[in-house]
Amino acid sequence: MSILSEIVMFSTSSIVSGITWDILKKEGKKIIYSFKKRFIENKCFDEENECEECLKRLVLEESISKSDPYASAILVYKDISGKRTIDKFKVELEEWIGENKKELEDISSINRQIGSIKIGKQINKGFGKIINAGVYNEFNG
Repeated sequence: MSILSEIVMFSTSSIVSGITWDILKKEGKKIIYSFKKRFIENKCFDEENECEECLKRLVLEESISKSDPYASAILVYKDISGKRTIDKFKVELEEWIGENKKELEDISSINRQIGSIKIGKQINKGFGKIINAGVYNEFNG
């Protein structure tokens, strides 16, 4: 599970998983904007591209510490920013997660919806077997 998903689950006790960077870039512009706004304004990052790279890595990379996913986020932050003061970043990240919980849950549900396929009707024309939702249909021609 990604660092961001682990943090959201750890922080809010909700089931949020499967947030991908592609989905976030396409459907989560508000989330990306709020992340950049908060962390640039609070001087956690010097440049906008560093800030976006941090969020991207939080979404893409697996969490190293299951007991404290913030530790993984802090490692990413330190690697990108080069800053040693991490307390402010952790506090801002906790607050940002809390403020964006609903949007993160919505993005997670978009990803689950994209992964499913709805099949309206299948007709067996005598060339094989069709299995629909566990119901076995065979042509008896």
